[in-house]
Amino acid sequence: MPSRLPILAARFSVLAAIVGSGVLVLGRTTGLATPGCGPSSGCAAAAASVWATVPVLGTSTASLALSAFIALAMGLCCSAPDRGTRWLARVCALGSAAFLGVSAFERLWCPWCLVCHAGSLIAWISFELACRGASLRWSPARSGLCVGVALVAATLLTLVERRHERELASRSGQEAAESIAQIAGGDRPAVPAFEGRYRLGPSNAKVRVVVFTGYQCPDCRVVDAEIERLLGVRGDTSLSVFHFPFCVDCNPAVKQTIHANACQAALAAEAGGMVGGVKGFWAMHRRLFELRGAFSRTSLGAEVRALGLDEASFFKAFDAPETLELVRGDARRAVGLGLNRTPTIFVNGVELRGWNVPDAIARALEAAARSGAPASADKPPTGVERSLSEWLAETPVVMAPDSTDHRVGAAGSGAVVIDVFGDYQDDGTAELDAKIRAMVSKDPTLAYHYRHFPGDSKCNPAVPRSLHPLACRMARSAEAFGIVGGEAAFWAIHEWTLANHRVYSDAGLRGVAEQHNLDWTAIVALRDQAEATRALAQDVAMGQAAGVTELPWVLINGKRLAAWKGEGGDILQQVIATAKAGPGAPPGR
Repeated sequence: MPSRLPILAARFSVLAAIVGSGVLVLGRTTGLATPGCGPSSGCAAAAASVWATVPVLGTSTASLALSAFIALAMGLCCSAPDRGTRWLARVCALGSAAFLGVSAFERLWCPWCLVCHAGSLIAWISFELACRGASLRWSPARSGLCVGVALVAATLLTLVERRHERELASRSGQEAAESIAQIAGGDRPAVPAFEGRYRLGPSNAKVRVVVFTGYQCPDCRVVDAEIERLLGVRGDTSLSVFHFPFCVDCNPAVKQTIHANACQAALAAEAGGMVGGVKGFWAMHRRLFELRGAFSRTSLGAEVRALGLDEASFFKAFDAPETLELVRGDARRAVGLGLNRTPTIFVNGVELRGWNVPDAIARALEAAARSGAPASADKPPTGVERSLSEWLAETPVVMAPDSTDHRVGAAGSGAVVIDVFGDYQDDGTAELDAKIRAMVSKDPTLAYHYRHFPGDSKCNPAVPRSLHPLACRMARSAEAFGIVGGEAAFWAIHEWTLANHRVYSDAGLRGVAEQHNLDWTAIVALRDQAEATRALAQDVAMGQAAGVTELPWVLINGKRLAAWKGEGGDILQQVIATAKAGPGAPPGR
């Protein structure tokens, strides 16, 4: 008989594989945000790769893996595993090993993928150890049942995926149709021309395409190739670009580096233009996309020489502060327009949403050609206008009851409700919280709810790694203050913690406790006990249900406000004013 302990290890490991693949399938079939997987994460890169879909079948590899793991779990849970289960474990392990190899080669580091593949491999190893020396028999009935369950599960999941894909395609198609109709309208006010520093195409083009891009962004590479292909068959279209690298070295709008070489690539493109003019910029632009932004300084020198540019002049421009300021200026311009993703495409000043719909870009260019709108009419909406329109289009999130709801301001269904999921170590959370509390103190119609969503994997399974190592401790301390001293104590320590989040210490906390005549010893004892940790876990679970993928995450009357600050006006104030004029808070708030 197989050994009991390794069999138990195999069962728990395949359960982990089911959870990992199940989370990925949930994102593919419902559109819910996958915890720890933002738009520019390894998960997103893996989902956009060719390895995410099974050729011919068209189903996702996550759904196929989940189906196989369910079948394997059935075999492992039988009292006497058979030879068919062993071969199924081997097939699953072989597939996982292959995908881990692909992930390492293409740098597709998806945490949930690693969970399911690690679970699969450990399950196989444990099963082999359990069955070492044991004689396993074939059980055709059991093997047939497991295979049948896997086929049924894969079929059902594929059908659900297809339905979700149709819904997404319909939504994107509607967005594209609305954008194209606006592009064709051409009834916008005249302003100075909207285009980048280097134009590809005629100076008097009827159709003017502007793209905010990044050289390590996979979708940007696809879009650039499609637009340049269309430029080759149209004589009335021009293209120019602005940089928006997801790298903190040159983009003050991003909080963490997603594309490590993105700033260097943007600098290389600008240096190419400084040395070689329009021709030099576009030659370097295309080569950077071919390289996917991956190069070293030495290999870049070889590329510069291959393009016929002077290497010494190129690196002088590459290293110049003025070049870095050009890239930073592009990023600031994006922020002023309320942009936070790439690629973002404008056609004659109108953003083309749903650009990934088949032929959407071609149809948008044709609509712009028919409209005949002059270049002086290219006026993208301001950040305030964009944020307001996006907020109005959002579907409200219904928040579950919260047993430890921390609220200041108005109560009742007539209030404008502001929900913030934040992190006490996050600069943006500190800035937003101070702004909202100042508004609430002056406006009796506002209700502000704060919820913890620490950027620390020790207490928040939705984040793949610990960005803020003190965030969990800070949140539990605030909850302990609330348990000992009530809501007034919670908000006192909340305000102090955010004001001092860069110099946070227990000594400072103790000073606040003594100032409010609170028992410091009780606070220290409570912050690691069940009540405080349960309150924190409840907030994290609510954040996951709400789809939180970045910090701070703000909802106004249940609708997410993607950008709460930017140039051109007070976005938060404008959205709140609109919320007051429209329907009130979601029922029960």
